[in-house]
Amino acid sequence: MKCCSINRDNVMNSNENVANILREFSKTDVLMVQIPQGSYSIGDNSDIGFDTDHEFLQQDVHLDSFKIDITSVTNLQFRKFVEETGYITDAELVGSSFVFKSLLENEKYRDVPGLDWWKDVEGANWKYPFGDKRSYEQLLNHPVVHVSARDALSCCKWAGKRLPHEIE
Repeated sequence: MKCCSINRDNVMNSNENVANILREFSKTDVLMVQIPQGSYSIGDNSDIGFDTDHEFLQQDVHLDSFKIDITSVTNLQFRKFVEETGYITDAELVGSSFVFKSLLENEKYRDVPGLDWWKDVEGANWKYPFGDKRSYEQLLNHPVVHVSARDALSCCKWAGKRLPHEIE
C-alpha cells in the first residue's frame, strides 16, 4: 500500500534528479521535491483496514504539478517558527494533549472515552511530547507532534507554504 509519501525510486532515479533536489535544498533550507502533473491511483480496493477509515475505492485522479517537503516538519524547524513568531500552540494553551499509552512513563493521565490507546496527558505539547520532563530537544530531527490544524496552518503561512490537499 502506498500512502502519505512519494515513491523514492521515482524521485532518485537519476543523477539529474539528485542534482535538482540538492539545488532546491540550498534555496529553501528544507528539502522539497516536485511531484509531476499526471494521473495517479488513490484509494484502496482491498478488505484490509478499518471500517472507520472511510477509505474509498481505488480511482484515478489527475493532479497538477506541485512541490512538497520530502519529510514532515521537524521539531527543529518548528522551533525556528516559534522563536521567530512567538507562536503558542493550541496544546500549550489548553494545557494537555493526547499521547499513546505505551509511551507514558507515569500514570498521570486521563482516559479518552472510546480510545483506549490514547491518554489525555497534562503538560503534553510540542516541547514536552510525553507530558513529562522529557524534552523535544532529544528529538530535534523527529516530526513535531501535538500540533493542531490551526498550528500547522500558522506554520505554513510563516514558511510561505501550504498544507497538501488530501489527494496530494
